[in-house]
Amino acid sequence: MSKNKNEILEHSESVVRQIDIHTEKCIRSMKRGNNQEKLLESLREKWISKIKQIQEFNLSNLTNQQVKRKYCFFIPNVRNKLSSEFEKPKSQNKQYSFNFINKLGYLVISNLLLSPKVLNEILEVFNTKESMRRIIDANLDSFGELAQCSIICDLLVQKLENPNEIIDLSKQEENIINPLAIIGEFGQSAPKNTDFDFMPNLLNMDRVERLAVINRQATYFPKEYFQNFKNVNDLNLTSQNLDRVIANNFLGMNKLETLFLCHSQINTIEKDAFNGLKNLKTLHLINNNLSSLHPDLFNGLESLECLSLDRNNFTIIKTNSFIKLKMLKKLSLNQNKIEKLQQGALNGLESLKHLELNDNQIKNLDYKVFENSNNLEALDIGYNPIERLEEKWSENLKNLKFLNLRQTKLTNFKFLNLFQKLEFLDMCIQYENSLIDVNSLNLPNLKFLIIGCFSVPKFNENYKNLQCLEIVVVNDFKDNCFDNLINLEYLKITATTVLNNQILSGSKLKIFNPLKKLKYFSLENPSPNQECTTKFHNVEQHVFNTIFNGRSIRSYTVVLPTVPLLLTE
Repeated sequence: MSKNKNEILEHSESVVRQIDIHTEKCIRSMKRGNNQEKLLESLREKWISKIKQIQEFNLSNLTNQQVKRKYCFFIPNVRNKLSSEFEKPKSQNKQYSFNFINKLGYLVISNLLLSPKVLNEILEVFNTKESMRRIIDANLDSFGELAQCSIICDLLVQKLENPNEIIDLSKQEENIINPLAIIGEFGQSAPKNTDFDFMPNLLNMDRVERLAVINRQATYFPKEYFQNFKNVNDLNLTSQNLDRVIANNFLGMNKLETLFLCHSQINTIEKDAFNGLKNLKTLHLINNNLSSLHPDLFNGLESLECLSLDRNNFTIIKTNSFIKLKMLKKLSLNQNKIEKLQQGALNGLESLKHLELNDNQIKNLDYKVFENSNNLEALDIGYNPIERLEEKWSENLKNLKFLNLRQTKLTNFKFLNLFQKLEFLDMCIQYENSLIDVNSLNLPNLKFLIIGCFSVPKFNENYKNLQCLEIVVVNDFKDNCFDNLINLEYLKITATTVLNNQILSGSKLKIFNPLKKLKYFSLENPSPNQECTTKFHNVEQHVFNTIFNGRSIRSYTVVLPTVPLLLTE
């Protein structure tokens, strides 16, 4: 007890001594008779009185373990700089700018005893000569100390919106930061189990609902590292060296709904890593080094609806990989190295509506893969070297509404007529290998179409409900090509060569006359050559001036959806 009493007295004396020294320096720097001297003396007495009050509080509750001890620290105005009436503290991307309302500084009260390094870093942030300064974690001993600095600075930004010479952070239920971001840029400290133990003494943890943690040195986060964040529903973890997710990593986070584990080196996810996340709906594991999936990887994720595994190292998706994800609605496996999906790879995904396999190495997509995919509405298999799809392939995809076949090697499209509910179709194929007969298709519900062709054909009456059309690699237009597109609202034409005035001039311009409902129109040339761009712009203006003169048509680069609008809630 004697030791604790001495600690309390020594802490109070130390803060009083700092205030006395700084006050005397300020007074000596003033001219004699300056009225500010009395104001500084008054402020010093006010602070010392508050420190003694806190000292008495701590001494009177020395044996009461239920009462949190209070501490003070002094932030001196080292540069004697005063803010104007309109200057407010600022925080932007974890860079801070603080101002002072008096020549002495601020007295801060909290429930934390700060280490000398943490205190010194806060003082450096306040008294920086730069316009804004970030916390330099290399100056600190641990990621936990970085978290202390970051949270205290964030709270001080809030409190100094209505500045006072005494800033009280000891009422943690009033200290609210949401979202909360803890960002380590250059430090050498990997995460430790004790990093966040201080937070309940400083922050209202019940009000933290969104959390971002960036630790560049972390290879993993310790077990139950986030147990204090019981109400967080959105968690973003980033580390360029993160290579594994260990078992029970997120115990206690029962309300978590969205988890980002992206842009790292994750190659291992232990069994039960996601244990306890019964309410998780979205899991992003984008841009990692995962190469295999085991069903036990997803233990505890019975409510998961969206899973993103883009930009990993998968080459094969094995049978029953997702067997435990009964509620999954969207699965994204873009930009991997997938060559094959085994039969039964999608077993268990009875609720799946959206599957993305864009930019892989799939040559053959067995129709048996989709045996249990009756609810699938959107399928993206673009940028795969697929040469053939059997008609049986569509037997289990009767509800498909969105289909992307862009830059595949398909030459036969008869199977498409089996998708009578199709609303979006991208068949911008590798045109040198394919001649697409668009009029062989009969898709009565089609609203969005992207095709690649040298010569724009005359679209037949099957396309009367089409609302949006993008045509790529145009070199010629057939007469009356748009006559049946009576409901078209968006038209984008992209050419790889400059369209000359002969292609879109004279009688050829009449092809646009039937497009009475057109709202947006764009001619586009991807060439970086300035001369080509100028010529192309001249053609576009010629079309606008000749055909659309007096009509409310906008020049607009039509962006057809890369994700199905029909699934947007």
